[in-house]
Amino acid sequence: MTIIRNYNENSDDVLHRLHMSEVGSYPTKDIENTLLNAIEKTGLYPDPTSRELVEVIANYHGLQSDNIFVGNGLDEVIFLLCCAYLKHGKKAMFSDATYPGYAMSTNIHGGVGISVPLRDFHICVTEYRSTLQLNPDVTLAFICNPHNPCGTVLDRSAILELVRYFNKFGVIVVVDEAYIDFIGSEIYSVINDINEHPNLIVLRSLSKTHALSGLRLGYAVSKKENLSVIFNVAKALPFRVNAIAQKVGVIALKDKVRHQTIIDNSKGYTSEVMSVFRSLDIDFIPSETNFVLFNHRSVCDEFIDKLQAMGVHVRDCDLFGLPGWARVSFISQSDVDVFCQALRKYHGY
Repeated sequence: MTIIRNYNENSDDVLHRLHMSEVGSYPTKDIENTLLNAIEKTGLYPDPTSRELVEVIANYHGLQSDNIFVGNGLDEVIFLLCCAYLKHGKKAMFSDATYPGYAMSTNIHGGVGISVPLRDFHICVTEYRSTLQLNPDVTLAFICNPHNPCGTVLDRSAILELVRYFNKFGVIVVVDEAYIDFIGSEIYSVINDINEHPNLIVLRSLSKTHALSGLRLGYAVSKKENLSVIFNVAKALPFRVNAIAQKVGVIALKDKVRHQTIIDNSKGYTSEVMSVFRSLDIDFIPSETNFVLFNHRSVCDEFIDKLQAMGVHVRDCDLFGLPGWARVSFISQSDVDVFCQALRKYHGY
């Protein structure tokens, strides 16, 4: 297995960051001015309630402010969720080969992680139901939709079927929609179903289609009763979301043109790379997001090593439990060109 020296290395030899599922910066004059104004106030503590940002998020989704919990990235939100709900060895479910943060936070808080098999790289409703029947004392069930790192999607109706079924057992269903805007959230998202389902929590991120990865902004959406449990835990960290992130988040959420540009560019890059995979008969999973999972051994055995020698880093998905597979995403056309040239050069090497 090839091991990338650092999860987010910024050394000079990393020329193309295909491993981090980033979209670039997309600066605008409004964001630049907001950053400059916020920097002048870095000597002051941020608003511990993130009130302005919470109100903008609530308005963005047509919900109430008490339906929103903002965190320092989704990593923190997931961490606090596990802290709130997984005490005394309680269990959490999540799919095989998914974002490792669910398992990490579960383990750190003394919970027990239960893995649910994928079917053909897709989350399967039947597998989730069967796994719950074998583990009736589960407290949390994580569903990553679209799935990371596979890029596959579960229909809204299927998710709500699971939510209703799990509610019979008192299980909180956490639907991670970090990548949902790439596929059309109005069709697949369950964010507007929270008031009809008392056991539903939806996660969203500003790192992806709003291009704010460096500022760390994520949020949970649910009924007030569920979020109050998380708020109680978060009291230990009153200034979690920094002032600059709060201000820029407000601007980013209001800029619909920038948001759509990010989506269009990212989908264009992904589509181009998938076309090259098809033309070279390289195994990959058709993706609905800004990243693609492919079998790097179907290019050549040393493909990741050859990419790293070129300053191109990709995500080796051994970490996700998918040996032989890698995930790639693209910030620029230059990233796409360099990667596709390498594919053509080393395919069948």
